[in-house]
Amino acid sequence: MLDQSIKMLCDTHKAPAVFFSNKEERYVCFKCLVASEKLLYIDKSYKSQMEDFEKIKEMTAEAVKSNVRNTTIIREWKRDIRGCLMRVKERFNENIDKFIYQFGTIFKDVEMSNDLKQFRGEDKRLISQVEDL
Repeated sequence: MLDQSIKMLCDTHKAPAVFFSNKEERYVCFKCLVASEKLLYIDKSYKSQMEDFEKIKEMTAEAVKSNVRNTTIIREWKRDIRGCLMRVKERFNENIDKFIYQFGTIFKDVEMSNDLKQFRGEDKRLISQVEDL
């Protein structure tokens, strides 16, 4: 069968059509295969560049692996800041609640005391004065 494929020549390049292309459903030469599959043919002149690329790729992978811990620092900072803000909010609300309770406790019997007897019903008088205007 190899003898038959050698006898087959590519119409475009007049080279042996020794590769079967499922895409084209026919035998094609190496150049047609490279062109139809959009492959990049790398010959020996690219060897040093490809070696450099592989070194850079390995260094990048190593840098990513060694810095995995550092990739989460910002997320941890955000979480800590949110936690701190929530604690401040809770303390603020607790202090407001304490103030309101203390204020209410101190002034709960003021209206009924004899010291402010002359001001009883003052709110109602002010409202009726405003309505009359």
